[in-house]
Amino acid sequence: MPEEEVFSPFAKIEVETAKINTRFVHLRFCSNNKYWARLGADRNDIWIVAKADQPEEDMSKWSCTLFEPTLGNDGFLYFRHVQTGKRVRTNGVGSWDITSRVYVDYSDNGDSTPWYAFTFVDWDTLVIMPKYVTFKGYNDKYLRAGWIERHEYHQFSSDDGNKEETGYEVIMNPDGRLRIKSKFFNKFWRRSPNWIWADSTDTTSNNIDTLFWPVKVNDNTIALATRNAGNNRFCSSLTTEGKIDCLNAAVSTITTPARLQVEELVFERQINNVIFRMEDARIFDERAVVAGIGSGVNDSPHESLIRVTVSFEDTSSYTFSNSLSIMAGVTTSIQTGFARIVEGKIEVTAEVTTSLEWNRTTTETRKAEATYQAVVPPMTRVTIDYVATQGTCNVPFSYTQRDKLSHDGSSLTTQRLTVHTLVSITTASTFGKLTSKLIR
Repeated sequence: MPEEEVFSPFAKIEVETAKINTRFVHLRFCSNNKYWARLGADRNDIWIVAKADQPEEDMSKWSCTLFEPTLGNDGFLYFRHVQTGKRVRTNGVGSWDITSRVYVDYSDNGDSTPWYAFTFVDWDTLVIMPKYVTFKGYNDKYLRAGWIERHEYHQFSSDDGNKEETGYEVIMNPDGRLRIKSKFFNKFWRRSPNWIWADSTDTTSNNIDTLFWPVKVNDNTIALATRNAGNNRFCSSLTTEGKIDCLNAAVSTITTPARLQVEELVFERQINNVIFRMEDARIFDERAVVAGIGSGVNDSPHESLIRVTVSFEDTSSYTFSNSLSIMAGVTTSIQTGFARIVEGKIEVTAEVTTSLEWNRTTTETRKAEATYQAVVPPMTRVTIDYVATQGTCNVPFSYTQRDKLSHDGSSLTTQRLTVHTLVSITTASTFGKLTSKLIR
C-alpha cells in the first residue's frame, strides 16, 4: 500500500478480539470493512488481502481470519497467521512502492529480519487538527503574531480571531506530529530557545524544533508539546523577560495557561456529493428484541379469525464520523440521503438538506403499528410478541466539503472519505411467541 500517512482512511485497521481465544485477533480495514485473510485455498495463495466479509475462527479453514500479534523486545509488532502457524511479512519492498505487500511466509524459521516487523500507532492517541485555525488562551485572548524585540513572537493579546495576525495554518505530518505556519509572517513556528517564534522557512520536517505533538484536552481544546531531545515541554503563555503572555515551551504539565482553545477559521461549511459505498457496507451485532406486545379476545362461542394490532417504537440512531479530533463548532449543512436497515438490507433514503454535527449520534423515534391475524378458539384471549432484529451498519462514504474561510472570505474545496454508522431497531420484523388463555 503506497499510503504512508497515519491519518489516511486506507491505513486505519480495527483490531477485534477473537471469541475462541483472547490471544488471537481479527484485523479489519475500516475503509472497506473487510478482514485480513489469505487470498485463496491453494498453498501458493500466500498473499494476505482485505477480502473477508465476516470473521472466521475455524482454524481448519483456509479462510480463517485469526492472527496472533506479539510485541517484540525491540518494540516492533509481529503477526502469526493462526491457520498456517507461520508469521506474515512484507515482500521486502519499501512502503514507498505500490507493490509492497504482506504474505504468509511458509519458510519462516523464526529469524528477526526486519520484513516481519510492523510498527503501529494507536488511533485514539492521535489528534487530527483542522487546517486553518486560531488559538485562544487562558486569558480569553487570541494568540496574535507580532514583532517583539526584533523577533517573530506570538502573544495572547487579541480580541479578534479573524485577523491575519491571529490566523494559523496546520500541516499534519505522517507520524502524527504537526507544524504550524503563521499567516501573518508566512513562516513556521520554531522553538528558540524556548520561545516560539515564527521565523522558519524550512518546508520539510527535518528540524525537530518546528515539530509539535498535539494532546487533546476536550472537544475543542488542545495542549501542544514539543517533542525533541532537549525539550519535552508543553507550550503555554508566559510572562517574563519583558514579554507578556507570549507563547513559550517550558512547562512539564498541562497547566491552565498551556490549554489552547482551537477555533476553526471557517464560518460556513457545506457537505455534498455524498456517495455511499454500498459494496463496502456491513451489518453486524444483530440480535432479536421484543419491540411490542399486543393482545386480542375472541369472546364468542365459536372459533374466529381476529386481528391483533401491536404498537411499537421504530428507533434509529445514526452518526456521521470524520477523522478530525478537534470539533471547533463550525455550522455545517449536508445534502444527503440516510442509510437505513430494512429487512436485513441497507437502503438509502431520498436526499435531504439538514444540519450536521460530526461524530454526534442523532436518534429518531417514530410510532408504528403492525397487524397480525390469528385463528382464535372460542372464549380465548391471545397475546403475541412482535419481534424485531436490532443491528448496526457501517457504510463508508466519500463527499465533497466546501468551506468559506472566515479570515479572508475565500473558499476551500476538499474531497474526503469517512464512515456513516447506523443503529436501527427495525432491520427485520416478525411475529413471535403466541400465547392463549381461556376466558370465562
